[in-house]
Amino acid sequence: MSKEIKTIAQLEEIKKAFLNDRGKYKYQILVCGGTGCVSSNCAAIEAAVKGELEAQAMANDVKVYQTGCMGICALGPLMLVLPDRTFYIKLNPEKAKEIVQSHLVQNKPIEE
Repeated sequence: MSKEIKTIAQLEEIKKAFLNDRGKYKYQILVCGGTGCVSSNCAAIEAAVKGELEAQAMANDVKVYQTGCMGICALGPLMLVLPDRTFYIKLNPEKAKEIVQSHLVQNKPIEE
């Protein structure tokens, strides 16, 4: 249940807690969950990423979030890897697993 935010101080506390939580992870992966990406099966991308993170024993090092629309629907499904700020587009589950293996495990972002 969410609580109502009535003051700037409450909002600052939420921000502080979020940033503190985010700092616990080496990477954050934002998987677009906007309408265009949903219709392109972004759920399979998120599942593939999470599965590969488990397989690589990295699940505790990477936080995966599903976001709202990232604004480039024609290129979806897509994801953003932070803190590197690397976008990956036109994904499928196999490509998502490859990104985890190359970018996150070997520290070699994939360029196409």
